[in-house]
Amino acid sequence: FQLNFLQNENIAKEKYNAYMHSNGIGISMVRTHELKLLISNYAIPSELKSKLWQINSGSINRQVIKPSYYSDLLQLRNKKKTLENSEKIIATDQQIEKDIRRSLPQHPFYHSEIGLNALRNVLYAYDSYFQNNGYCQSLNIVASLLLIFMPPPSAFWVLISLTEDYLPNYYEKVGMIGTQLDWMILEKHFIKCKNSCIPKLAQYEP
Repeated sequence: FQLNFLQNENIAKEKYNAYMHSNGIGISMVRTHELKLLISNYAIPSELKSKLWQINSGSINRQVIKPSYYSDLLQLRNKKKTLENSEKIIATDQQIEKDIRRSLPQHPFYHSEIGLNALRNVLYAYDSYFQNNGYCQSLNIVASLLLIFMPPPSAFWVLISLTEDYLPNYYEKVGMIGTQLDWMILEKHFIKCKNSCIPKLAQYEP
């Protein structure tokens, strides 16, 4: 398995590097239909995930426009904690503190305070960015995966792009309309085809 994985990784790396050589890298990369096919057919190699996730999510544009915004959010949050009406922030911080210790606990990066602090700060900044909805559980899992491949400011901006541009109304403290809608569609299709299309699953009725 490991040999096949390394072989596939090397093949994919060659193809992605060839694409970037012809189409640029970073904020200036030209994203064509060829790139979509490349991603569909070849998993992005580990060493290129940071660059390509930022480029394809569009987060790299946000970060270039507001390079200090991530650190500004954290500084502002620390100031707000000293104010009288900081109960909401303190309650959220307590929830984040619980969640970071169960986010990819097997990964070595989260066995040290460096990794935990990076995840903590990304979630703090996210909560400050969305003042109305803010942090909700399960965002810690997404953020912890991003941090394995990129520094905290970049992980923060990818998380913002995912939740704001690609999955709006999914990660919310109240409602989670997108998630509920997905479940309703899945349930409807399951009931419709469970006896004909998925006979093995028909016994597991909701």
